[in-house]
Amino acid sequence: MTNQHLTHAFRRAEADIASLADWIECELDKHDDAEITWASVTTLEQVRENLIETLSLFSGVKPAEIQRSLDELHDVPNNDMPAPGERMPDGSFPEGPCTM
Repeated sequence: MTNQHLTHAFRRAEADIASLADWIECELDKHDDAEITWASVTTLEQVRENLIETLSLFSGVKPAEIQRSLDELHDVPNNDMPAPGERMPDGSFPEGPCTM
């Protein structure tokens, strides 16, 4: 594979990942509290597990460490964090572990 092909393949994968992340955000925005069922909870929990595994593969961080970081976001008292899936007062999603 030439350098040009390598760069193109990398940029395409990078762009696809960004698009998929945006698509996931759109799917999360579609959920209505009145429509929550145990089936929808199970689906989201499976998606979360898959994303943890994917992030672990991508970052080299162990899944347990990623899960610990997620747990810390919800266990810190008075951290002014919205409930999972909710946005901050300014409309953004909470910052993840990359900004800690």
